[in-house]
Amino acid sequence: MGFLETLQKVAEDHACSEHHSRRGVKDSLELQRILALPRRVLPDVDLTWKYSKSGEFSLRRIQSQALHEAQLADGLFAPVAVGGGKSLIAFLLPDAMEAKNPLILTKPEVRDQMERERETFYGLHFNLPHCRIVSYNELSSAKSRGILDDVEPDLIIADEAHCLKNKESARTKRFIRYMNKNPGTRFCAMSGTMTSRSLLDYAHLIEFALGKNSPIPCRRGDLLEWAAALDAGAISPMPPGYLRLLCREGESTRSGFRRRLISTVGVVATSVGSSDTRLVVRRRSPQVPQAVKDLYRNTESSWALAGEEFDTALRLSNALRQISCGFYYKWDWPGGEVDGEWMEARAKWNREVRQKLKHSREGMDSPSLLWNAAEAFYTHREDAHVWESECWPAWSAVKGRWNPHPPRRTVWIDDFLAREAVEWAEKTKKRGIIWCQWSALAERVATLGNFPLYGQGQDASTANAAIIVCTTDAQGTGKNLQHHYQHNFFTTLPPNGKMVEQILGRTHRPGQKGDFVSAEWCAHTNVLSSAMDRVITDAQYTQGTTGQTQKILQAEHL
Repeated sequence: MGFLETLQKVAEDHACSEHHSRRGVKDSLELQRILALPRRVLPDVDLTWKYSKSGEFSLRRIQSQALHEAQLADGLFAPVAVGGGKSLIAFLLPDAMEAKNPLILTKPEVRDQMERERETFYGLHFNLPHCRIVSYNELSSAKSRGILDDVEPDLIIADEAHCLKNKESARTKRFIRYMNKNPGTRFCAMSGTMTSRSLLDYAHLIEFALGKNSPIPCRRGDLLEWAAALDAGAISPMPPGYLRLLCREGESTRSGFRRRLISTVGVVATSVGSSDTRLVVRRRSPQVPQAVKDLYRNTESSWALAGEEFDTALRLSNALRQISCGFYYKWDWPGGEVDGEWMEARAKWNREVRQKLKHSREGMDSPSLLWNAAEAFYTHREDAHVWESECWPAWSAVKGRWNPHPPRRTVWIDDFLAREAVEWAEKTKKRGIIWCQWSALAERVATLGNFPLYGQGQDASTANAAIIVCTTDAQGTGKNLQHHYQHNFFTTLPPNGKMVEQILGRTHRPGQKGDFVSAEWCAHTNVLSSAMDRVITDAQYTQGTTGQTQKILQAEHL
């Protein structure tokens, strides 16, 4: 289809309905700007000679390309596959971009590992410039809220940049505020899971990285239209309309968008997986005890468990996932008497804080800072920020009764899933990891099987036992576990494509010496079984719009 024919087709789309959402994405100055951006084919560069110290290791192709493109664009947006070598890129970017005061942002559970690898490995083989590493938690905390202003970086490198996707979080607000106040600061964003469902996950990041050369609309109205046409599960889907101008004949809208994205100077994406090792995914259906079935069914129908009613579908789903594991958590009120006054005051305070954060400003952009501001108002304390909260007096009067919340206890229905995990480990007879979302289940599995447990504050990359138990939140990102493990058992599959990609990437990555990597997942209840559909939908969106190969789509499903 030629250009004129495409315009005619767009005109027909517009004429088919007077309703805007059915008419499709409109033409705009932003679309014309993006169409006019030059396209390029990444050169086959090898910059090992520039950075190598020992001569023993070479840069991967994607690493050289990222450093080359960052220098050309004076910024970088890099959706590079999990295991693609982002840490070394981050260490070398300050040199490539001639930064004087660079700063790397990363997840807290990865920070120590990055520091260690910089000293014990990368620094021995490559010439690394000095660069301060700060965790996202530091950026979020009330105590260090001014850390960016204190450091005054001229280059910010965001490793695991998806941690900055939520524009309502304290960390992202502080990052955006600093970038707006210091427009000369360069920015590089890297992540193996940059997005899972929406352009809105990363539009602001690519704009900070590439400015007016961003291949995504910078104007909010145009961005929302593009998202409605491209996003996975958009609430009000919109026909592509003028987005067809990005496409070749017969090409889907997502494919056309993807080509435009990854052919932009400063955008470096992996189009193949980071590991050529086979990945085999197996569905597993443990036998569910009747007591678990009954409680699951009653909770699902009543939206209540152990006297607690759920006000959101997310909270209900979380409870059903716990029951699927044979247990659930409940608050252990002393004497069994629920503190209704504490519950009501807490709920009202949390609602007020959520509303306030939607329109927050510097110094009042986190729950703890809002608490300080409200306290300053009611205690007549001189402070830079004060807030006349309606709910603070009632909440402050009772908050201390339970800090941070009433005691919580685990109620076990049946430990069938823990026994299933132990049975898997005994039959596998190879080196494997049992992944658990909740510490209660992880502890039960570790006890029954006499396996080492790696939770918060521990580092599974130092493990060497044949079978280990890991909690997903503590060990699911940033850990290099491929040298000792090739088999995975998911007690519950995370209902999120981004998290599954990260966890699979702990063992399915360069350095894996096994012939294949396996991942078994339990699908014995509806809430667990449906998780795979969500994961696949997320993966299809990510791969379709960014070109970033998703492990779950490349796997053999048995």
